[in-house]
Amino acid sequence: MDSYPNLRVLLVPDSIHWVTGTIATEISNKVPGIEAYICSEPVLHELLSHCNGQFPLPLDVVHFLTPHIATALFPAFSETTACVATIHHFENLWSIEPAPYADSIMTVCSQWHDFLIEKGIAQDRLVMVRNGVNTELFHSAGEEERKDLRRRYGIPDDAFVIGFSAKRSSDSCNRKGINILEKLIDESNANFPSAWWVIRGPGWQSLVQQKRQNGARITHLPFLLEKNDVAESYRLMDAYVVTARIEGGPVPLIEAMSSGLCCVTTEVGLAPELIQNGINGFLASFDDAAIFLKKLAFLEKNQEVRQRIGMAARQTIVDNLKWEQTLRSIPELYQTAISAFTKRKLLSPKFRDDSRYKTITECSKRRLRNWIADRELLALIHLLQAEGESEITRRLANSAILNKPFNWEILSLYSSHSSISSLIEIAKRTKITMKRVISKAITVTK
Repeated sequence: MDSYPNLRVLLVPDSIHWVTGTIATEISNKVPGIEAYICSEPVLHELLSHCNGQFPLPLDVVHFLTPHIATALFPAFSETTACVATIHHFENLWSIEPAPYADSIMTVCSQWHDFLIEKGIAQDRLVMVRNGVNTELFHSAGEEERKDLRRRYGIPDDAFVIGFSAKRSSDSCNRKGINILEKLIDESNANFPSAWWVIRGPGWQSLVQQKRQNGARITHLPFLLEKNDVAESYRLMDAYVVTARIEGGPVPLIEAMSSGLCCVTTEVGLAPELIQNGINGFLASFDDAAIFLKKLAFLEKNQEVRQRIGMAARQTIVDNLKWEQTLRSIPELYQTAISAFTKRKLLSPKFRDDSRYKTITECSKRRLRNWIADRELLALIHLLQAEGESEITRRLANSAILNKPFNWEILSLYSSHSSISSLIEIAKRTKITMKRVISKAITVTK
């Protein structure tokens, strides 16, 4: 990025707590020569509404981490800023809508990179940046650690634990293969006495409840806020499955491989690029539960084999998909966008509008980042409410209130809890004892 030292980049995930938020954070932390701001789509819409439709700081690049965000926000930035869109996979035409007009496009695997070229998108506008993994965080479990974690979650030491991860709301176009997942849960319950499932992600309450009523043993982890907890959840497991029909990563697959798990996956996204069948994992046909069940039955009986395959899986990730490796293409991605932007705006290649930048202080930047951080928590709470995760929403609101006890917007989230609505009214009238009142409210809702 020699032409633009300290490139000013706005990264826009759907949530800072989802996969796209992780990608944004890693870009911000690990790509040299950029000054990054991370602001999720719902928070950015709110920010623009307060700032006459303009981001309050000058930018060189805005990077939309999903195509839908690019479609929604391209008009707000296209006249002043080079625009990058990430296209993870293809479900329908909405999935590639930004392709004709984005200044550059980030793809995440060969399958969809080649697909876009076949669709007529100019190859010189496409830059592949594969999803990466923090291999120090996502690592194999020692025997004692695995036992301790299982005790914490109430899972027997001798259980054969199978993992699955996704948001229920991500199952658009039935792309997650949930019908196969359900068959696997039913059949493993009937045929593997030691089978125990760990299903991670919001929105699965009804499925989990139904399968438990049928006798399946399932631990549901609806939402894990801390990355350490996400990483630990893999170390509960013996095997991991991906039943999806359409994926870009999937990121949980490479996290599971980095965690030393033997994975059984359909040939989606990065899977056919990474998996050598029977060497570092297993590939299964789409919509074929029988293949999954055959491989899982084999792995249940052969602990040494699954450990050997898991070690090979981890080595594959360590050799190829550390963030430091995958993010090397980001400078090319952003320079491609800047070059395309200057051409479409008929600007000099050295153009950079710093007219507003001279008045921006580090203090004002810090205030903006703090405002965004506060709003991101509210955005997360609303997203989890939409997923039906009322219990997690309540816990997050509890924490937020104790940190910022005068935030009436967070307090308003409690309006559905009739048992504490009167306490909220007391809190509004007696701010001096706010924390005492809120602590009592939290006790009531536990």
